[in-house]
Amino acid sequence: MKNILIAALLLVLFSGCSVMDLVPKEEDKLCRDYIALLKSGNVEEAAKQLDESIKTPDINEKLLQVAKVIDIGEIEEIKVLNFNYKTNIKNTNKVNYELEYEICYKDAFVHGYFSLVKENGKTTFLGVRFTPLKGPLEEMGKFTMAGKSIPHYSILILVVIAAGFSIYMFVLLLKSNFSKKWLWGIFILIGFTKITVYWNSTDIFFEPLTIQLLSAGSFKANSLAPWAVSVSIPLGAIIFYYILNKREKEKAAQAKMKAEALPAQEPSQEKQEPPVTENQKQE
Repeated sequence: MKNILIAALLLVLFSGCSVMDLVPKEEDKLCRDYIALLKSGNVEEAAKQLDESIKTPDINEKLLQVAKVIDIGEIEEIKVLNFNYKTNIKNTNKVNYELEYEICYKDAFVHGYFSLVKENGKTTFLGVRFTPLKGPLEEMGKFTMAGKSIPHYSILILVVIAAGFSIYMFVLLLKSNFSKKWLWGIFILIGFTKITVYWNSTDIFFEPLTIQLLSAGSFKANSLAPWAVSVSIPLGAIIFYYILNKREKEKAAQAKMKAEALPAQEPSQEKQEPPVTENQKQE
């Protein structure tokens, strides 16, 4: 009961949270200030904030090239897309952060990526990357069939087949007399390996050591991210279908053999007495 109450409390606390509520304020401010610093062309100051491990003799020239990507007009808005952080187990005073932004101009959009490290209270940049976008991520991330290619349609068809086949085999399992149904059920409902297609591109990713419920899925990293559709091999459902089909064939064969082994019924050969005549009755 105590665990349920704690879980409910956490759900209430985080249900109203947005990405901005969870982003570390200090690191978010550093990234936004760094964007303004690069846009102003002050690469000397920008270089000072880089981690020593990535500083090279030509770092100022590299920063100038990076700055050109975002120096394309007045920035109207900077939206947080995603963030991540991890603590070093061996050194608890060291924390790595990753933050992603959508930088919005009047007629242009840029994706920004920052990698930071905080050690002993000092934060430096491990990496900075800006990538021009074809349009706003909110529009690019919408799920639409317009203008899609063969890989998009193919993955959708495979998703329907894989999920439908898995569910159908699970229903047949429940109706069968198989032993250890719970174990078979898990095996049937899980797909192995994963092929993922991002909906706003033709990028295809293959993950060999992955499992997926119902052998199909779709997800968005956040509200602005593009949809990703994935399909897995329903190995458990395929094996169950093979075994079930084999059993049905064996049952049909046994039934046929029993039917052929039964003796044919012969017509009744009971001796019929001749009718009694009038003379026989008198005697």
